[in-house]
Amino acid sequence: VAEAAPENASAKKAAAAAAAAAAVAAPALAAKAAEAKPEEIPTEVPAEEPARPMTNKELKQAYKKREQEKREQEKREKAERKAQKKREKAERKNKPGKADPKAPKETKAAAEASAKETAEAPEKAKKKHGALKGILIALAILVLIGVLVFELLLGIVHVNDNAMAGSVNRGSYLLYSRMDKLPSTNDLVVFKNVGCKTCVRRMIARGGDTVSFDEYANRIKVNKKAIPNVPEDVDWWGLDMTYDFPITVQDDQVFVLSGNREDPSNEGLIDKDSIKGKAIWIF
Repeated sequence: VAEAAPENASAKKAAAAAAAAAAVAAPALAAKAAEAKPEEIPTEVPAEEPARPMTNKELKQAYKKREQEKREQEKREKAERKAQKKREKAERKNKPGKADPKAPKETKAAAEASAKETAEAPEKAKKKHGALKGILIALAILVLIGVLVFELLLGIVHVNDNAMAGSVNRGSYLLYSRMDKLPSTNDLVVFKNVGCKTCVRRMIARGGDTVSFDEYANRIKVNKKAIPNVPEDVDWWGLDMTYDFPITVQDDQVFVLSGNREDPSNEGLIDKDSIKGKAIWIF
């Protein structure tokens, strides 16, 4: 403590001396500051200097800058297009029936054909169904027409006897007209009789005609005229014993004969109502 006391006293003396020197210099500094002139502030704005032309170096730098900006813009556009294609590809994958634009040409064509076929399948099925329906309707109409024709207009009979051998042989088929139930003399007629549903015989006389038998000439005559195209040696033995000739055919009757005298069944007088029709074709 005794050693530190003289040091503190010396410090205090130095501080006091510095303060006294500052007090002496202060008036001189204030006077000098008063004499100094303040800076003048300009009131007018200076005119702009004219732009100087760019040097070749600056032009090259500006060109390079524009080219770089252009390349960057193209890169951004390319990246955008690529992203758009990816989005479209993802959308096509989510939609069935769409072809991938990057697929090979054959695969792409096949996919497009498949998509087209798939799209047209319902329409084709509808058309096919309509065509099939039309065919079935046409067939049904044809069958109906055939039934009506053969029930109302035409008929077919299979010949099972030899009664008309020479004209209509056994096993032949005969087409007859149902509309012509009043045939003419010498026509082949189809009729039904006892024990014969479809008989085929030749009609020689109709209502009002007189049928007679000439024993001496061995001829059947109608209205005193011999039946044409009948051989003279025909045996009429069954017929002349059945009827008492001459006879007159009634209006509701016709007289029919067999062509084969060895099988003279179902001949003579028959009812007109039993006639089914007139033969028009033998095959």
